Amino acid sequence: MSMKIEHLVASVDKKCEELCDDLHLKAYAIIANQTRSGSQGIKRDKKGNIIVNTSLIGVGINRNLGLIFSSKDYCILTDDDMNYRDDYLKIIKKAFQEIPEADVIIFNINTSGSKDRRRKNNKIKRVRYHNFMNYGAARIVFKRESILKHNIWFTTMFGGGSKYSSGEDTVFIKDCLDSKLKVFTYPKVIATVDQSSSTWFNGYSEKYYYDKGALLKVLFSRMYPFFALYLSIRLKSKIGFCRRYRNMIRGAREYEKDN
Repeated sequence: MSMKIEHLVASVDKKCEELCDDLHLKAYAIIANQTRSGSQGIKRDKKGNIIVNTSLIGVGINRNLGLIFSSKDYCILTDDDMNYRDDYLKIIKKAFQEIPEADVIIFNINTSGSKDRRRKNNKIKRVRYHNFMNYGAARIVFKRESILKHNIWFTTMFGGGSKYSSGEDTVFIKDCLDSKLKVFTYPKVIATVDQSSSTWFNGYSEKYYYDKGALLKVLFSRMYPFFALYLSIRLKSKIGFCRRYRNMIRGAREYEKDN
């Protein structure tokens, strides 16, 4: 099966000419890079990768820019702190050969620099509404045509650099499910991500629970209080249970009022 694959790289203040080597990429890349220096523009490097430098802030904007400039059949969502395995393209191609009906496949990635809390895929499994919140963007590969056909884009309200600190990937997966796309997990590791530092996670603070409440309102319009209660019980922190729950409800209600 002939598969044309490219990376959609979301980066912040990186030397893009060196980034593809640092990430160990073996496919073409669209690098959407947020610059603090104010330099802006679009160019190709010597290998043909497209580099889009902007001063726009927010990972959702970066991912959308990558999608706008994409042209290949399959897109790999990539963060700028990853390192891909030598055989990752073979793994991706094999996965889509084994699951030809898949529009989106979620792979495993390892974590370095912190405790790995990611849920591991143990088998090929369909992702449904009961388990779609378990996966991050850096694990996702999708058929470009499927995403564009259904006009699916990344929210610019959630994720690193946005008003609400995380969740753009979760909203994206739910939008895929709402559009009846077929999403699967695949039990192979394609990369390692360095999480010695984070652009968005600063511990289980009141802001964390506030942002989580806004996300729950987007994902579960009417049922968000029940999910807020569940997460208040599940996510332990120094903040007491009642404060965790109140912050999530406040985040959900203020999101609704503002939108």
